[in-house]
Amino acid sequence: MKTIKNKNIINILLILGAFAFLIPTSIMSTDKPYFSGEVISYNNKIIFGTVNSDNFELFTLEGDKIGRQAMISSDEKKYKQFFDLIFKKEDSHLYAYLVNGKYLYKYDISDPKFPTLIKKIKDNAEDWMYGLSKSGDKVATIGEKGIKIWNTDLQIILSYNLKSDLQDNISLSDDGRFIFYINNNSLQVIDIYTDEILSETKLSLNEKSYHRIYNDIISGYIYLVDDEAARKISYIGGYDKLNEVGRFTHISDQGYDVAGLDKNGYIYFSDGLGVVKADKNTMKPIDWAYTAGLGEINGWAMGMSVVDYPNGEKIILFNKNSILILDEDLNMVDYYVYSESGNVEEENLWLQLDKYRGFSGFDILLKGGGYGYGEDLIINFAGIEFSAKADRDGRFREIIKVPSVLPGRTYIEVTGKYSGLHYSVSFDIE
Repeated sequence: MKTIKNKNIINILLILGAFAFLIPTSIMSTDKPYFSGEVISYNNKIIFGTVNSDNFELFTLEGDKIGRQAMISSDEKKYKQFFDLIFKKEDSHLYAYLVNGKYLYKYDISDPKFPTLIKKIKDNAEDWMYGLSKSGDKVATIGEKGIKIWNTDLQIILSYNLKSDLQDNISLSDDGRFIFYINNNSLQVIDIYTDEILSETKLSLNEKSYHRIYNDIISGYIYLVDDEAARKISYIGGYDKLNEVGRFTHISDQGYDVAGLDKNGYIYFSDGLGVVKADKNTMKPIDWAYTAGLGEINGWAMGMSVVDYPNGEKIILFNKNSILILDEDLNMVDYYVYSESGNVEEENLWLQLDKYRGFSGFDILLKGGGYGYGEDLIINFAGIEFSAKADRDGRFREIIKVPSVLPGRTYIEVTGKYSGLHYSVSFDIE
């Protein structure tokens, strides 16, 4: 580990700058698995997730240890890849929203060990949804047909025709009126109601890539990092008056994410090589951690978030081959290493009975698998419905009674409530 604390920042950054030219191309890559994710504090736990492996991976930090609690694949055979996710608290519950192109999913993850699929819906306009953002207490999807804002019942209440393949570079104001869009070497503020670019400020971007802003609404400043510098942009007086008021030129040729807490006087930003802690007012660096060798080697610091925790704030950093947890002094607390072997394996649909014939009123044991993670199931036995629930592996077991119908051969069909997956097995009623 290489952490700088209370040292001559300039000298060390110059050394790191020289060292950057020696970094192999493999480290500079922004390939999967881990470059972005979502983080939240809930019930005295830090909960974070990512879909960078195409599946929804859900983690917790309890104490100082990371644990992967769940891994969910899309229940659509044709659309197996999740593209984006956000977390949102609603009442006393915590939900994860995900998109796989065709569908918007809502999972209850209040118990991270047992996520429950609450709803799955597609856009009536057949939009291909590949991004998600938050707008106050609402969810916004980003797709081929623009940005759409949904209420908690997953009904579209507002839309805007902005099309972009850089979903991570789009965020919205809490009231849903303004879009912040990093595009073509500039940060634009767009008024959804008037379809007007209110203001924009120039940036330095070497290529299309992941960039996110941190909007400190208390102070009236936007912080972001481009491929040249970490920048402080004022919008005091209104979003039509963007004005850069501070910057720090970093030593990498890439910049990705900025994170901070409104109450604190500092921010963190990532530039591939590592994480810099900078003063909000002056933009001068306070501390630095070079993260390429932390966790799994060949790291590359991209997406990040910071959250409060009982024993001090924690930074969650998506560092290419691993996810790092850093403390506020940029010391590594724990890390999680990506593993190909951890991927979800598909199981074909199947049903099995403990007996395949019997009299009305008899109990039979029905087992099955191949359904969605935690999915609600509908069992139809000779026109009589029963319910069941799939477990974390998409399997279930349920004792049901043979219905009172005329003797003869009939069928037991089990259908996934949200996936639509169905399978049947025959049964002879005597």
